[in-house]
Amino acid sequence: MRARRAKWIVIGFLLCLIWVGPLLGQNLEKANREGEIVWYTPTAIEDSQRIIQAFEKKYPGIKVRLFRNRETALLPRIFSEKQAGRPIVDVTSLRGIGYYQLWKRNLIQPYISPESAVYPKGFKDPKGYWTDLYDTYYVWSHHTGLMKNPPRSYEEVVHPRYRGRIGMDTDEVEWYAGLIESWGKERAARFLKNLATQQIRFRDGHTLIAQLMAAGEFEITLAFSERIDKMKSDGAPVEWITTFDPIIVSIHPIAIAADAPHPEAARLFVDFALSKEGQSLVRASGRISPRPDIPPPSPQSNPAKLKLHPVQPEGTADYEGLLKEWREIFK
Repeated sequence: MRARRAKWIVIGFLLCLIWVGPLLGQNLEKANREGEIVWYTPTAIEDSQRIIQAFEKKYPGIKVRLFRNRETALLPRIFSEKQAGRPIVDVTSLRGIGYYQLWKRNLIQPYISPESAVYPKGFKDPKGYWTDLYDTYYVWSHHTGLMKNPPRSYEEVVHPRYRGRIGMDTDEVEWYAGLIESWGKERAARFLKNLATQQIRFRDGHTLIAQLMAAGEFEITLAFSERIDKMKSDGAPVEWITTFDPIIVSIHPIAIAADAPHPEAARLFVDFALSKEGQSLVRASGRISPRPDIPPPSPQSNPAKLKLHPVQPEGTADYEGLLKEWREIFK
């Protein structure tokens, strides 16, 4: 009985190989016939090119055409292409805010990459419309020379002793949306109102904010972890604080356009970008990979030791409403 059962298991396995093998080969053949993909992203050119070069080396029959620009420029371009009936883009990788603008206009098609199985909950769409390409952590940071006793929690950061010592970017709407998802609207709004009493000094841009903190213009700021890690490695007196709960995560969904002219090649590219090989290249750029089997760029950014909350794209559905609330609170 056992021998017969083992025999049928082997036969079933061989049938699977016969069935799946040609299917994968056929998709690769179709992708090679398509010959190219077009990728729209705001990701830095050097980081994007690192992925493109590795992909083209692995699949020499497929070329990747990169169009890199700000998200505010990419979205109108995609909308215009759709309206004109001349779709160009195959793959997008935007922030969750930008992705949602595409999804709600039916400009994204579902594709569940086999690579997405290893990605944790919150870093992929259960319906298969997107998977997270890389992460940015919003972290409270401090000047280590000027601030010896930095806040360790949201409750502490609104303590009067930190009044006048905090700098922030002008509009932190995505971060606010993440707090709402994690805490609920009432608690998040109450926290912002308390934060507004701290005489925040606002500037435009997270890079500038981090640089000004390092220069001593203020002592605490909400910054991006990879920026602080880079500045620290370059000798700047800065550090980010790991104990905040939650640490809000800005995800960057990679997705396939609904009218992608090269759908098979697009699927192949998404699979590669999400694979361990592709995510190792993300890591080599100093970015944080959401794949659990990719080591973090710094010991501090180990997700297993942090209380992370990834902002879901739909969390920013009412972006204009949240922006209005933010500006009303911090007027």
